[in-house]
Amino acid sequence: IYIGSEYIYGIMTDLVTNIIKSIKYSKKKISRSDISPFLYDLIRELIEVSGIKKERIIGIGLTAIGPININDNIPKESIERTPFTWNKDIIEFIRQKINLPIYADNSSNASALAEGWFGNGKGLRNYAVVDLDLGCGLILKDRLYAGENNIAGELPHMTINMEGPECFCGNRGCLRTYLNKEKLMEVFEQVVSKYPNRKIIKQQVNNIRDLLEYINKKDEIAYEIVDYMSKYLSIGIINLINILDLEGVLIISTEEYGDIDLALLINRIRDIVNDRVFLTVRKNIQILPGKFNASSREIGAIGLVLKDIFN
Repeated sequence: IYIGSEYIYGIMTDLVTNIIKSIKYSKKKISRSDISPFLYDLIRELIEVSGIKKERIIGIGLTAIGPININDNIPKESIERTPFTWNKDIIEFIRQKINLPIYADNSSNASALAEGWFGNGKGLRNYAVVDLDLGCGLILKDRLYAGENNIAGELPHMTINMEGPECFCGNRGCLRTYLNKEKLMEVFEQVVSKYPNRKIIKQQVNNIRDLLEYINKKDEIAYEIVDYMSKYLSIGIINLINILDLEGVLIISTEEYGDIDLALLINRIRDIVNDRVFLTVRKNIQILPGKFNASSREIGAIGLVLKDIFN
């Protein structure tokens, strides 16, 4: 199960992620207080429509954007800023109702597991999976690394400018203040204004997904947007590589952006990273697209189950 920014996804798969049944619901009408019974009903529906007997199901993976508050160690103000936050009460409610093992983690960690178990992370022992919203999951020495408080990989809140724009987290100059949706649309407006004869482009780009699809047009405006995005994404990725001595970074889309072509952006990031990382790392580092792209979170929820069973 994956709770995304706009939808809630449920899939039933076999052990190699062949999808038996999938369900998708809009999240707009679901409140925090309704989330536990809603998820229970969704799981029960998946079991019924898939035709799989309950005794054949080995576990349920739950993943969502934002903190995982299983141990009550995440401040209330952090919880209130996220659409939904897993906590032990939600998990315990579903476990008692459904009577199956449940494994929960955030969507970035799930994406890292998906790529490691089934995707382009296979064969890598130390890597990061970074999405276009700056979600970051870390695999170190073949194991998911979550940190002491389960918040490792907070790439959006890496400080890159002490005097930079204020972030909702309370700090200034966080990486996300340069790469959030509103900022990217602002940059697009600024770039287009330099080309008066191309004003019609503004009518074609109405939201962030339109913008990311447009960057593959390979014209002068697209190249400027790619240069801006790759510059700031590379700052975070270079720091990750130099601090953690990674051998690979996989870049993926998100639910909101869909399965767009990231080749142009990734190629530019690869060039910048190769210019900036330590020489000892440069010859071996891999900057790759993820295999699952926007669907990595649902596949990662399957990985949560397998990680516990096979580890």
